[in-house]
Amino acid sequence: TASAHAAALMGSLSQTQDEDTTAAVVYVLSHTLSVLPLVVLRSKFAPLAEIITTTVGKHEASAAVARHGLQCAYVVIGSQEGAAWKTPQMASLVEMTLSHAIDPRPKVRKAAQQNLVEFMSGEGETGAVARGVLETRLVALCTKTFKAC
Repeated sequence: TASAHAAALMGSLSQTQDEDTTAAVVYVLSHTLSVLPLVVLRSKFAPLAEIITTTVGKHEASAAVARHGLQCAYVVIGSQEGAAWKTPQMASLVEMTLSHAIDPRPKVRKAAQQNLVEFMSGEGETGAVARGVLETRLVALCTKTFKAC
C-alpha cells in the first residue's frame, strides 16, 4: 500500500545515505505522499515535517533534494487544516520553503515560490490562516533581507 511505501521511504531517509540516493528516495516519497489519504497525511504530519526538514537540511548543497523536498512539503502542508499552521512543525516547513524562495538555484527558487503562491491563494478558513502566517513570515524575511543589503 502507499502507506507502507511511505513508511519504508521515511525509514530509509532516517539512515545516512549519499546525495544521489537521498534525492531518489525523496523523489519517490514526493509521489507516494501525493496518493496517501488526507487522514494519514494529517496524522503523520509531525514525523513527515521532521524527516523532510532534516533531510533537506542535511543535503542543502543538493538542488535535487531541495526540489523534491519542497514537493513533499507542498503535499504535506496542503493536506493540513488551519490549526496545523500554528504548530512548530509547520513553522519549520514554512521556514524551509521561505529560505528556498530566495535560493540562487533557479529551479529550487521557482519550486519554493510556486508553493508559496499556492498557499497564499488558498480558500476558506485554512487559506485565511495560511495567509496570516505567511504574511507575517514574508514581512520578516523581507526585512531581514533588505537589512542585509
